[in-house]
Amino acid sequence: MSSTSTDKDASAPPPATTTLSPTGPPLPEPATLADAVWAAITMPGIGGPGARRLLDLTFVGLFVTLGLLLVASGLNIHVAALLVVAGALFATLKWFIAETDRLAAEEAASGGTGRDGTGDKNEATSQDSKKAQ
Repeated sequence: MSSTSTDKDASAPPPATTTLSPTGPPLPEPATLADAVWAAITMPGIGGPGARRLLDLTFVGLFVTLGLLLVASGLNIHVAALLVVAGALFATLKWFIAETDRLAAEEAASGGTGRDGTGDKNEATSQDSKKAQ
């Protein structure tokens, strides 16, 4: 007997899936580390607590490296400036992530329909503009 393609499909295990976006359908599990990094970069938002911890640890490593370099260079002003820029970048990223979380929580609480959080506001604005005409 010859096997058909439906027999092969039925015996094959389903592909591993992971939900990277709470609003989207499950996506296939990335095959390689490069695929996982690319998926994390191209997906909206931050990947979760693991990505945030990795971000924090990366900046800790950067701060330690720049701090040691600052001491080793005899308090070189250029290294000090790099340390200040790195601190500002870290603070800005943490602020942006906090704001993104706050907006997502507000949208979830209000039941917003759009990703941009406008939801019903666009409908009211368009109705007001029609009345003005």
